[in-house]
Amino acid sequence: MTISFAGNWLIPDNYVRASRLVAKALGQADPNGISYYKTRLKTLEAECRALAVDARARAKRIEAFRTKVICADQQCEFVEWVGFDVAMTYARSEELTPRVLSALARTGRAAGVRLVVDNLQSGPTTGRQLARDIGALHVTLSGFPGGFEGTSTWQNLFRDNVDRLLRSFERPRK
Repeated sequence: MTISFAGNWLIPDNYVRASRLVAKALGQADPNGISYYKTRLKTLEAECRALAVDARARAKRIEAFRTKVICADQQCEFVEWVGFDVAMTYARSEELTPRVLSALARTGRAAGVRLVVDNLQSGPTTGRQLARDIGALHVTLSGFPGGFEGTSTWQNLFRDNVDRLLRSFERPRK
């Protein structure tokens, strides 16, 4: 069985909605397990709510909404959800031309971009030079559990990505 779901699964509300679809499909395939799936789903919903509240509160404390960002298009929805102001996105590294990079740098400087966010699975260092060129910080996020050490679950991946975004402002610029 295939379960289709549009939207970034890193966003807690999306993850919960997708998990409901999975729980429903599991219950249909295994009627004896319906009670277990419902219980696990309730636990997951509570965990996701708590993680979302904490992430947004932390982002608010650093005034993420005032922080202009350029990011890999695969991370845009998540970065915006956390609360950052995405000025522009870019595609995978193999799709970037000198003209596109120049436009990104111009936009970044003009908009006062302070952070460039890469996606591990599509080029973990794609935006590194761009960040240097415009005097911004650089961070790489993962789109899937297991991309970084200690991120084997959705919850751990979510925490790690939020930490990477917010901690990037605690590090000195390189």
